[in-house]
Amino acid sequence: MFLTSPNKILGLDISDLSLKAVQIRRKMGGNYIQAFNSINLPPGIIEEGVIKDAEKVARLMRQLIQKSANKFTTRYAAISLPETKTFIKVIDIAHTDTQTDKVRDLISKELPRHMPLEMSEVQVDWQEIGNDHKYRKFLVAAVPRVIAEEYIKLCGLAQLEVVALEIEAQAITRAILPLAAEGNQRAWWNKLPWQKTKEATNNNKKDEGAKIILDLGATRTSIILLDKGIIQFANSIANISGEKITRTIMERKNLSYTKAEKAKLICGSDAKKCKGVIRDIMIEVIDELVKEIINTINFYQDHFSGQTKDLEIILCGGGSNMNRLDEILGKKLQRKILIANPLANISGELPRKIGNLYAYTTAIGLALKNMA
Repeated sequence: MFLTSPNKILGLDISDLSLKAVQIRRKMGGNYIQAFNSINLPPGIIEEGVIKDAEKVARLMRQLIQKSANKFTTRYAAISLPETKTFIKVIDIAHTDTQTDKVRDLISKELPRHMPLEMSEVQVDWQEIGNDHKYRKFLVAAVPRVIAEEYIKLCGLAQLEVVALEIEAQAITRAILPLAAEGNQRAWWNKLPWQKTKEATNNNKKDEGAKIILDLGATRTSIILLDKGIIQFANSIANISGEKITRTIMERKNLSYTKAEKAKLICGSDAKKCKGVIRDIMIEVIDELVKEIINTINFYQDHFSGQTKDLEIILCGGGSNMNRLDEILGKKLQRKILIANPLANISGELPRKIGNLYAYTTAIGLALKNMA
């Protein structure tokens, strides 16, 4: 949801354990990364999306912007809201109803049936995404007002002005799925640049088949279901995360946090590395993830009557680069697992010293908001 629309914005991804910012400049029809930076947060100052120490977070946000290797040139920010505190759903409204009532009033009546909050307690945005002979379809996003106001106030303390609030799933899809060359509609090409390359294929034939995007984050994993190019469902799972894997390795192998994190990334699910001991821990978490993916596929079949034979599964987020994760998921699910390209809509060379590119996916998607 846009609050205002300045020419220059930065995308600011705020999570429990880190801050990431990206600014993109438009030049000769291309999108180029102008500035980027990330900073780790000490545990406890943000917990499950709730800001516990606003002054400390704001101070680190100012440091994030001021100490970037490349200069940020705007104080306007599009920010992500915590996935665990947000709600997104497609709602059908009969054509006969919309002829007599305002859409806002109809959504206000329908939405409380799908979420445990009153309309007076939430900030709502929606977009009409299609219709048939019976219904108009609206993609509705909602966030508790207290959460939205808390994040806006936080940015004010950091001398940033919030121009857009967005659910993380929306930013992720904008980053990894090629945008249309014209207009505001997202184009889905037959051949997508999922692999670790920046070259996009400009095929005019749309691919609107069902997709599951797995955002493997530090403190939770999000499962995003798309159908016909629209987010239909998003679920956040706290017990599957990179942080949980690292801490399990620490406990079972009596390692420091730094060594456990290194073992996770280097050894991963490879039975030939680290004598296979890290793989055993990884498989436990992967099995839980597989169950959640199967539940999502079943949900799609039950609610959308869709064919799942060609359903694509796409990995993104900071945890997507774990050794052999895509290969093992593919074998367990008997499906091809694709690796998302966070630079699908970015031109030019990969910025130097960006580190784990996949961890910037949400920030890139936010920075692209006024260019979509």
